[in-house]
Amino acid sequence: MDVMLVALEDSNLQEIEEVDVDDNWKLVKSDVLTFIINGEKKTVPTINLTPEMTLNEYLRDTLHLTGTKYMCFEGGCGACVVAATIRNPRTNVKETHAVNSCLVALLSCQNWEITTVEHLGNQYDGLHDIQQKIVTFNGTQCGFCTPGMVMNMYALQEADKTKMAEIENSFGGNMCRCTGYRSILTAFKSMAPDANPAVLGIIPDIEELRLCSKRNKENCQNDCQHNCEVKLPLEMNLRGDNLEDLKDAQNWYKVQTTRDIFNLFRRNRGKTYQLVAGNTARGIYKEISQKDYYIDITDVKELKNYQLNTKNLKLGGGMSLSEVMIVLKDVAGRDDDFKYLQKFVEHLDLVAHIPVRNVGTLAGNLSIKHAYNEFASDVFLLLEVVGAKIIVDNGGLFKKSLLPRDYLNYNMNQKIILSVELPPIDDSYKLETYKIMPRAQNAHAYLNAGFLVKMNKKNVVSSATFVYGGVAPNFIHAKNSEAFIKGKQLFDNGNMQKLFGKLYSEVHPEDKSPDPPPEFRRRLAVSLMYKFILSITPESAVSKANKSGGSKLKRPDVSTGVQDYKTNKSMYPIGEAVTKLEAPIQATGEAEYITDMPDLHNQCYAAFVTGKAAAGSILRSIDATEVLKMEGVEGFFQASDIDDVGGVNSFLSPNPIFYREDEEIFLPIGQPIKFYYEPVGVVVANSRRLAQQAAGMIKVTFEPSAHSPILTTKEAMEEKSKERIHHLETRVAKKQNHNVPHKIKGVFETDWKYHYHMELQVVNVIPGDNGYFDIYPSTQWMDNVQYSIQRALNIPAHKLRIAVKRLGGSFGAKITRNNWTSVAATLAAMKLNKPVKFMIPLVDNMNVMGKRNCYRSEYEVGVDKDGVIGFLDNNLYNNIGAYQNAMLEGFVLELYEGTYRTDAFQTDTFWVRTDNPAATMMRAPGSFEGCAIIENILEHIAYKIDKDPIDVRMANLNTEANPLLKKLIDDCLEWSEYRKRRADIETFNKENRWRKKGIAIVPMTFGMLFVAPYNVQVSIFHADGTIAISHCGVEMGQGINTKTAQAAAYLFKVDISMIEIWPTNNFVSPNCFATGGAVTTESVLIALNSASEKLLSRINEAATSAKLPSDASWLDRVRNAFDNGVSLTENQHFSNDPNDPTTFKVYGVCVSEVEVDILTGAHIVQRVDLLEDAGNPLNPAIDIGQCEGAFVMGMGNWTIEDIVLNEEGALTTNSTWWYKIPGAKDIPVDFRVKLPDGVPNPVTPFRNKATSEPPICLSFAVPLAIKHALKSARVQSDAKADPWAVMEGPTTIQWIFDNALPDYKQYKL
Repeated sequence: MDVMLVALEDSNLQEIEEVDVDDNWKLVKSDVLTFIINGEKKTVPTINLTPEMTLNEYLRDTLHLTGTKYMCFEGGCGACVVAATIRNPRTNVKETHAVNSCLVALLSCQNWEITTVEHLGNQYDGLHDIQQKIVTFNGTQCGFCTPGMVMNMYALQEADKTKMAEIENSFGGNMCRCTGYRSILTAFKSMAPDANPAVLGIIPDIEELRLCSKRNKENCQNDCQHNCEVKLPLEMNLRGDNLEDLKDAQNWYKVQTTRDIFNLFRRNRGKTYQLVAGNTARGIYKEISQKDYYIDITDVKELKNYQLNTKNLKLGGGMSLSEVMIVLKDVAGRDDDFKYLQKFVEHLDLVAHIPVRNVGTLAGNLSIKHAYNEFASDVFLLLEVVGAKIIVDNGGLFKKSLLPRDYLNYNMNQKIILSVELPPIDDSYKLETYKIMPRAQNAHAYLNAGFLVKMNKKNVVSSATFVYGGVAPNFIHAKNSEAFIKGKQLFDNGNMQKLFGKLYSEVHPEDKSPDPPPEFRRRLAVSLMYKFILSITPESAVSKANKSGGSKLKRPDVSTGVQDYKTNKSMYPIGEAVTKLEAPIQATGEAEYITDMPDLHNQCYAAFVTGKAAAGSILRSIDATEVLKMEGVEGFFQASDIDDVGGVNSFLSPNPIFYREDEEIFLPIGQPIKFYYEPVGVVVANSRRLAQQAAGMIKVTFEPSAHSPILTTKEAMEEKSKERIHHLETRVAKKQNHNVPHKIKGVFETDWKYHYHMELQVVNVIPGDNGYFDIYPSTQWMDNVQYSIQRALNIPAHKLRIAVKRLGGSFGAKITRNNWTSVAATLAAMKLNKPVKFMIPLVDNMNVMGKRNCYRSEYEVGVDKDGVIGFLDNNLYNNIGAYQNAMLEGFVLELYEGTYRTDAFQTDTFWVRTDNPAATMMRAPGSFEGCAIIENILEHIAYKIDKDPIDVRMANLNTEANPLLKKLIDDCLEWSEYRKRRADIETFNKENRWRKKGIAIVPMTFGMLFVAPYNVQVSIFHADGTIAISHCGVEMGQGINTKTAQAAAYLFKVDISMIEIWPTNNFVSPNCFATGGAVTTESVLIALNSASEKLLSRINEAATSAKLPSDASWLDRVRNAFDNGVSLTENQHFSNDPNDPTTFKVYGVCVSEVEVDILTGAHIVQRVDLLEDAGNPLNPAIDIGQCEGAFVMGMGNWTIEDIVLNEEGALTTNSTWWYKIPGAKDIPVDFRVKLPDGVPNPVTPFRNKATSEPPICLSFAVPLAIKHALKSARVQSDAKADPWAVMEGPTTIQWIFDNALPDYKQYKL
């Protein structure tokens, strides 16, 4: 991660020799920045460039190359990835790398050749092979991440890193919330020279797949539409003799030698500076202040050199981490004294991700550690554990050699890290390093550690080095432990126990949110020491049960997948795995999202001003006076401005489902803040950057609250306030039997989850003539946006023209929450009479917007010896946050009561008001929690009576209501080999103390309800017979447009190319409900079916009247109808009237298997067998993609994602650095999805069922499998312990480790 952050205003220039500026040194001036973009030379005047301007901003805002996206501006999401071809100053050879354009300073791009997704291919000239593969393999859904994925793969091809394992390992920096990654990885692995159909799955026709051999063109099997190789024909050689001063660019210097650096230092004594290499630190430490001057050192050859001799391996400080890894791997393979470097390569592979490692440097990473000692630098740890030397140059005659620990306290003002020297280590040393992090890739360490011991032949320790990161800023070595073990036999249980006691007593982690708790890291430090000792203990000295504890949990290099379904070709295109209509333009970057819309004259940008105070604090004043004086700031608006226009200070509109009370747009002065970061106003400026800067400068004052905020249900229960907890409903049991042998009490709780839609909350508002506003919101619900703006701003609804083309992901976050941005932006546009774009930055998006509901279940259940429930009393609490609008009890109870017999269920439901942003809908809202609540109880029963959980489930299954579910369970048990695998796992767990496996099965009955109106308009054009359809559904990756086109092609008996889906708007589809709940597609298809019937009836009647032959073409029949005055347009409305269907059920079953490292808390999902009832799949490729994406999203919710609030209620996990979703190597290693045959949906015209939401419920099988893995560990740790581990949040690494009941007194050989 890594920038050279050196910095500093320190005037104590110790050890800097008084050397004058070299008389022969000259400064070569340049007024322009020159580089190549997509084969075209760009010469940019530097007069208006700033060091803060990124390559991403230039590509999008200046060149309008909007195929390159952005989301986090932290290098954490991958949406911004482009390929950069850069000449290596050491080899003078051009190398192509993927880079994060949101991190790269534009001024760093001198002489670069940059390729964006637009240059690879497009819909008119044809797609590049990479683009075509991701289209063919259904690797896009919302499409927002797709250009970044494509460019990452392009860079891999250019670097000739195209084996399957290399490809799969290279997408840790590209996040996707939609697809679950499997299809993306399969698409790109299909291009590998070692591509294997057994690995790739069955979509599409892998046996006929033609593999691209880009680097071996004479054997290429593809007849590409154009050359796979993208030509960049221009050459540039713009280097000056010594250095380029990019004139007027705020003193930015691009240097060629270290002499240049020191001459600049001496010429600018007393000024602040920054050495710039990768510049990736800006993704973590955003508070880095501006400097007086900047020195770009990427072309300094001396900092790129490396050298191997008998004494050491010398690595230049300016080498990128990717370059370092290549050198280390090479040296490790040919010199026995350096073979330990292979361990360093494996560890460095866990640092950040490839685009960051491609530019982040060795010295840059160390410089972050120097500036921020708390940074758990893996580079620092590796160097320190082997006693490497950091060579510091001050430009004088001598260079300083420092141990890494000494470097941290060394004054680096006007000095540079010249190189790092790694020593040889012979076989008498034993070395291992560890990094414990929340997901498989692209995450910082919770704790990292390095251990190095030297022993004689009797295993007596002569030296020991124990290094830790992530403990505390000043903790590096476990010195007491190092001293204790010297002179002692290491492989001795007594000595080990004393060593562990010493270590435990000297490790005192810092308590700092959102880091995991200190006690967890403290015990983990001891556990890693034990793991290291097990790893080096001779096999004869360690028990068989303990041996596996010494090995690291390693995922196979390549994952596999199965997609199992059947189709009826006679019905095509119904049931056909048609490529998604939007996929080609998503792959080429041509798909336009709201942020891609061109700026207009007088374009403005908005930003929320938020209140930074604990709930209950009174807003006393807002002072924007100084900010409004800033050039470019257009205005500031607050609650009083809404009063001025006669509006209601609420961004919600009354509706029967998602509205109970108003939610404030802005907090009025004099009122208590409802939650930390509640918006108090919106500021508008002429640039996005300025608007965000201005928002942070407005002075907002509060009178502090006298009370601490109530943030959780437990806190509300402890407060015992009637204003907090409200009883909703009692569902009385029909019959209960308390005379049962087993009674079990338990608690289960879920917590907040962030949606992580790649396109953030955004709107574009354009004032028009006659008082109109053209509004382009990223909403799932146009009508709600229209109504909310009308209500809040007192604008007539017919003046609000709203259109939605597509969303870059949503998952429920944009059902009501986008109203907030839309109302605020429209207010600004109305007041200023200027166009306003409002995209909430990621941090504000996470701080302000509501998240998934938290549910708490407190239950008591009584069962007989077979687990049959005699009574179940359950209190369900819904933490709704500050407002009572996400009332999901109906959805919860539908899943809670849907699968099993419920006569004995007595349920009380409550809603709880807490001081958090109001909860909002998130994929399968309520259903996700309801399924987990009941499945947790059934699993708990099985543990209590020591039965296989599937037998307990079958004993309680409601087969009368769900006859199909039993059949699917039986099918899944056989298909997954559940019984055999469970028996094998029980044996494995008995034989292994520190490595465990677990398996779990979860069935599901998901009730689907048609609840509201949906509109479809069909227009047939007499010119050529083509058909345009506009419906009220919003395409956001679920494939509604493609399925609608398939259905229309089938109904009208035309080729699908004759169908076009037009964007939705509130004129064609007024007064419609939200796209959500997984029923929109089905509702739209019902309305389409009605529209087609009416159109065909008119067309056919006209044909009969005109006596057209029975085999008349479609075009002839259409033209005949037109000529005879027949209307060729039809608008139909699905409204859930008595003739329309009201409900149907979706069934599913899932078996998940995990492997857990008890000593670290890490786990791998080894296999998933997911059987999802899709009815007769309308498009099995889309349906399987929905299953995979939903499952992986749910898996992340249950195992990785963790929301942390501080004591004031401020969100501390509000960035990609802290909030992690699953990555490409977190998905199941073996991912099998099956759509069962012969289960048509009787209530929909095409017999299909929804797949976008139900499969997420099945992901609960993963935490249950983790619990199964922990079951034997808990009992082995404490014979009296309850084998059941209570879930009151996600099963993160910390939860797994803590619930394995670790006790270092049991750590023995």
